[in-house]
Amino acid sequence: MASQKHIFRRGPVSFSGLILFILIGLVLIFLSTFTNVLQPAKAVFVDLVSPIYHITDVASNLSDWGEETLMTREELLAERERLEDENLILQRHSLQLASLKAENVRMRQLLGASELVEERVLIAELVGTPPDTETHRLIIDRGRLDNVQEGQPVIDAGGVFGQVRIVGEENSEIILISDREHAIPVEVLRSSARAIAAGTGDYNELRLRNVAPTMDIQVGDELVSSGLAEKFPRGYPLGTVVSVEVDSSSPFLQVIVEPSAGLQTSNQLLLVFSERQQINSSARSPEIASDAEESGNSAESISAEE
Repeated sequence: MASQKHIFRRGPVSFSGLILFILIGLVLIFLSTFTNVLQPAKAVFVDLVSPIYHITDVASNLSDWGEETLMTREELLAERERLEDENLILQRHSLQLASLKAENVRMRQLLGASELVEERVLIAELVGTPPDTETHRLIIDRGRLDNVQEGQPVIDAGGVFGQVRIVGEENSEIILISDREHAIPVEVLRSSARAIAAGTGDYNELRLRNVAPTMDIQVGDELVSSGLAEKFPRGYPLGTVVSVEVDSSSPFLQVIVEPSAGLQTSNQLLLVFSERQQINSSARSPEIASDAEESGNSAESISAEE
């Protein structure tokens, strides 16, 4: 027991022992720096201490993971709001693209309709609706400066739309064929029978006046303007017969017609000019002339040939 206590006794390290440890350290530094003698020992040491490194990195890794994945409620709400804003912006862009695509299709249809019209036509755009909801009237961006006249026919890509009612300097009011005060002479394409199509106050419904039971008309017949009143040239599509009924209280048939024109959807329209009308050369939008010579003189009206 005495010898064992002597071995593990505590006390100051002798100066010679300190020198010995210093010399050993210098030798090891020299061997490590200038030779490869200690390379196997280094490899063993690395294998021994690597688990310690992994253990000491756990806390740091957990902290980094928490900062990246564990967000506060405020941060989550802010991120959701940012994503909602971005989604709203993307939806707006999508709607704009859809609107431009639809407008392009409508313009193509409108120009296609102008090719079927022998008269000269001028594109007009819808700009507003009068406050009176009982009547079917619209305001367009053409007026006296464009040589627009009262009673002038208005069509869209589908067919007869209405006619000019009031003319201002730069804008005009048009009355739609569905208005109760509007009527137009029509002709049945199949049988050439003639009648008067009047508005009912319903955008989707016209009625034929005073149709005799002997008249050759049936469901599915296509109606066009007859040209008898000299307001609308002959042959413009007006609508399709959707109902022919006998009314016991009236001597006439009850004939309902669905308009061909998009009375509630069209924004671009065509003003039709007769041969007697001259389109002002100072009109405010480009024109497609019926031939090259006329387009040079009237650069802002639109005409079409069959």
